[in-house]
Amino acid sequence: MKTWQHIKEKALKALEQAIENKEVDEEVLPILNVINATEQFVTTSSCAGRITIFRRKPKKEDSAFLFKWHRRITEEELRTALLSLKRIEDVELRAESFILHVLAKDVDSASRLLQVARQSGIKKGGIQQIGEKILVELRGNVCLTVPLQYFYPTSFSDVVNLLNAYIEENENARQRFLQTFKNSF
Repeated sequence: MKTWQHIKEKALKALEQAIENKEVDEEVLPILNVINATEQFVTTSSCAGRITIFRRKPKKEDSAFLFKWHRRITEEELRTALLSLKRIEDVELRAESFILHVLAKDVDSASRLLQVARQSGIKKGGIQQIGEKILVELRGNVCLTVPLQYFYPTSFSDVVNLLNAYIEENENARQRFLQTFKNSF
């Protein structure tokens, strides 16, 4: 059985490699760095939150992200993306929350992490795996999914303002969690 130190070192090396390959959202790095500085936790795949244009198909493997932004967007970016689409019947516009995957040294640490998440206002989270590794998943509360055909062609500025308001709330939730985590560990 692998030791906690081995598991943590391997995860940190994977994160370093992902950062070098520009596969990590810069906006989520402050949280990852604080969590990874503790003795009892290490992060794995995580996302800062994003705005996406997504083509939904009945089979998941046939669905696809058409556009992704891990930040607020401009009216021009949305307009350019939407005008490039040939059809919109199965396309969704989404604002999605951050997601953190955190390995915990033990069940007590995982439980404490979930308590801290709840204190900061995060309602979606749980222990996803218990075994050689204990994996905790935390998701922000922000979520908006709108089938494009129901609002297109609405004012681009109204849609951008709505999406960016969701992303701003996501950013605020990340900061609340970060501050609560710092105060707790």
